[in-house]
Amino acid sequence: MDLQHYRAPAFTDGNGLLRLIGEAVDLLPALPPPDPDDRYHARSLTSVWLAGLSQTSRRGYYQALGSWLAWCAEHGVDPLAARKADTDAWKTGMTATRRDEQGRQVAVAPSRATTAKRLAVVSSWYRYLIANEVDVRNPAAATERPRVSRESTTTSLTVEEMVGFLDWLLARARRLGTETAWRDAALLTVLFSIGLRVTAGATARVEDLRHTAGYTVLRYRRKSRGDADDFGRKPLPPHVVEVITEYLRVRAEREGVAVSDLGGYLFVSTPHPHLPQYRGGQPLGQNDIDAKMRDLARQAGLTCWRTLSPHSARHTAGTAALAAGATLEQVRRMLDHATVTTTQRYLHDHDDLANSAVWHLSEAIARQRRR
Repeated sequence: MDLQHYRAPAFTDGNGLLRLIGEAVDLLPALPPPDPDDRYHARSLTSVWLAGLSQTSRRGYYQALGSWLAWCAEHGVDPLAARKADTDAWKTGMTATRRDEQGRQVAVAPSRATTAKRLAVVSSWYRYLIANEVDVRNPAAATERPRVSRESTTTSLTVEEMVGFLDWLLARARRLGTETAWRDAALLTVLFSIGLRVTAGATARVEDLRHTAGYTVLRYRRKSRGDADDFGRKPLPPHVVEVITEYLRVRAEREGVAVSDLGGYLFVSTPHPHLPQYRGGQPLGQNDIDAKMRDLARQAGLTCWRTLSPHSARHTAGTAALAAGATLEQVRRMLDHATVTTTQRYLHDHDDLANSAVWHLSEAIARQRRR
């Protein structure tokens, strides 16, 4: 059964959230039909379980649960009566999608981290049902999860590559002069320059740009669990303010209003030149930003463009800040990590590469060749 069929919709916090989640949960297979008169029905509890997650986690949890339930439907297994043998079989047959050298989506074996995450999600779902006194067992709890390396697998740019990419984006925007080009330059400059999560960038609004104590700051929604009002703020360096200012000027000109009268989402789609029904003004989705970043990186000549992602911008920002002398605590706060343990992975990546014995060996080889 095609896992992509159960890709999560663009869940957003706000009024009607539980209703939207309920509609998505109704699409999941294998569970008993919805029962509006049963407050503690499996589907109702699943909706509440998802609603308690952050917007970022909600999408991933929905898709992981959809993968398990799709397997159950395909193999005639009642998920509310499943056993360890079933989650073991699901684990063995898991697939994921990756892009091949032509950029096409192909099915491959999932990474150890993906497998472990899916099992953890399904186990969390069963624990929630059990906590609400639904008579089920937790088959995923006993299924062995693969050990995940602490080494980061996220593609990261060097400072030189990052600056070169941002300069290329700025030159492209100046050459084309279009709202789309300036928006792309502004968005990616923000992601690389302040380590903002892609969800925070996608949901930022024009009114979130503020001036405080002599600084231009961006107010953004943090990745938090069940708290829609958890906001943070980051200072915007002058080079970021400059590109955002020009983007908003071009956008205001297109909308026929003053910059001060702009509102809504900060980074939005633009009108289609040949399809009038696409009027623009819609927030960019995570998948849109992901695809846009890779396409622009390819055009800019980055050799790692196939594996680049919005998270690469955060990883690059963290490692570059550490290399420039920022403390772990400063980087932890910049990246909104809950603990410094997560941030240390960035330091380990940098130290393991920069201080490797490979460079001593390389110098020895070079000295011998000079002789």
